[in-house]
Formats: sequence, C-alpha cells, structure tokens
Amino acid sequence: MAVQHGIEQAGREAGRTVFVRAPQDDSDSNVQELAQLRMINNFVDKGIAGLVLAPMPLINAPAPVVLPIPVVLVDRDSRQFASAALVATDNVEVGRQAARALAGRIPPGSRLALFRLDANVPTTRQRETGFAEEAQRLGIVISIDRYLGADVRRARQIIYDSLLRQPVKAIFTPNELTTQAAYLALPTLPAIQRPRLVGVDYRPEFQQALENGQIDALVVQDAYQMGYLATHLLLDRLAGKTIPKRVTVPARVLTTATLHQPEVLRFLQQYQPDNSNASGAKSQ
Repeated sequence: MAVQHGIEQAGREAGRTVFVRAPQDDSDSNVQELAQLRMINNFVDKGIAGLVLAPMPLINAPAPVVLPIPVVLVDRDSRQFASAALVATDNVEVGRQAARALAGRIPPGSRLALFRLDANVPTTRQRETGFAEEAQRLGIVISIDRYLGADVRRARQIIYDSLLRQPVKAIFTPNELTTQAAYLALPTLPAIQRPRLVGVDYRPEFQQALENGQIDALVVQDAYQMGYLATHLLLDRLAGKTIPKRVTVPARVLTTATLHQPEVLRFLQQYQPDNSNASGAKSQ
C-alpha cells in the first residue's frame, strides 16, 4: 500500500492519471496462472503510456518480456522483464543491518534461528544471505535454519514447534509475513523460552510489540519513496530524459529507543491505512 501511495503522489504532482492494479497476492496459483502478466497486457492494449512494475515470477512465459512501453521496476529486480530502471532497497544490506541490530542485544557465540520465507523469492533470499554472512562475522551461531512458506498460520506453527524443541537467544525473520508469524508465535511459548526477535518490514500492529519489547528491532524499507521515485523516473523517461539504471533507497532500523522520534513517526505514516500524503514525497 505504501508503494501505491508514493506512485499516486508522484502522478498527482505531474498531473498524470495513474492506474494501480495487482493480483490479490503472490500465491503459487497466481504465479502459475500468470495473473500479473495478463493484467499488464490488458493495460497495454488499453493504451497506457508506461508501467511501474513490482514483478512477480513468470512460469512458462517467454523471457524477457519486452513491452512496447517504458517499464521501471520497483522493489525487486527481474530478468524476466525488459526494463529501463530499477528502484529498490539493497536487500543484502537489509539482512546485514538486522544482524548488527541483534548483535548488541545478545552475547557473542549465542545461538539463533534463521526463519526463511521461500527459496524462490529473490528479495527475501538476499536478506537471508546478508543476515547469515553478517551473523557469522559477528560470531553469532545459526542453530535453526528453516523455511516457513507463505501461509501465516503454518509459519507460526513451525516457529512455535522449532523453538519449543530447541530454545535460542534470538530469531530473524526476513519479511512482513514471517515477522507476523513470529510476532504471533512468541507469546504462546513459555516465558523462559521466548527469544529476541529482529524482523523485516512493518505493519501498524508491530508498533506496540516494539514498545513492549516483544520485537527488538525492525528493518523497514521506505516503500513510499520507492514508489514515488520509480514513478518520477518513468515520467522522465517518457519525457525523453536519460535516467539511471538503478536507484537504491535505504532502509531504516526501528527500535524502542527510536520509535517515537519525530522523523521516525513521519516515516511510519506511510504504513497507516488510507494515507495518501506520507512523508518523504520530495526527492532530492
């Protein structure tokens, strides 16, 4: 939703009409049915001028897909779509930031759990790689390393069962779904077995968990700024300007100590429901 708000704000500033559409989710059925590609082709047939795209994987489709309009990718790269530019976070660095945030909260040599999402999702795979590499450098031992999948309830149960059998000092989760699953699982464990949690991504209900210490830190992308900048790059390309091939938007580390800083509160406005005027809209 925050990406959408950024796209819409950039469109309003430029006086352009913006259409935002997406498959309901990134489920296997939507990927198998090429739901996103069918939506794209439908809009191309209707005469849109350009496309900001958060690409889903293509199964059994010609690659790369070359569209007759400029395409700017947002949030994730893809070799399956020809594009003019990419606006994204450095996901390996996101994982490293998470490991560094955790390192100050547990002793060297502590054991932790790395709960992965899915081997076929490049963004979370990169975060997991960055975390594992930085954890090793910091002397943190990964004693549980498991995939959770994209079902929150099943992921919650995997986390609970894993930690009940093998207690650890801390856990890392690489995206909103896995962080939500951990957020739900940890209170159901015996208090003595509840580890520290460092996750990636944000949703409003995580704020209380940060405040009360249930979540120790979150690494959060500036999704609004990614959508905003991607749209302006697309508009520049349509105007015949040269644009950079890649723009990297830094992520933020949120903790209890930083949560109520005015700058952080402005940043988090983008994640509130029905917010179309989030901070960070002006690019430098």
